[in-house]
Amino acid sequence: MMKKTASEKRIAESIRVARLYYESGLGQAEIAQKLSISRPTVSRLLQFALDEGYVQITIVDPFQACRTLKKHWKKNLV
Repeated sequence: MMKKTASEKRIAESIRVARLYYESGLGQAEIAQKLSISRPTVSRLLQFALDEGYVQITIVDPFQACRTLKKHWKKNLV
């Protein structure tokens, strides 16, 4: 079994923290306590996971098509 590099450990830890936060619904303070790390470290790991693309957040707006159509009408009718 090969040892993980520091980079691999950070990636794995950021994904673990992200799963606890986004999938399990735990708060940052709860995660910090559970993993015996500081809350700022949890925050940094979550940001790292977002920045590196390990976490992707999608907003589904059912009204977006209406807004786009309204802008199109205003642009072409005025």
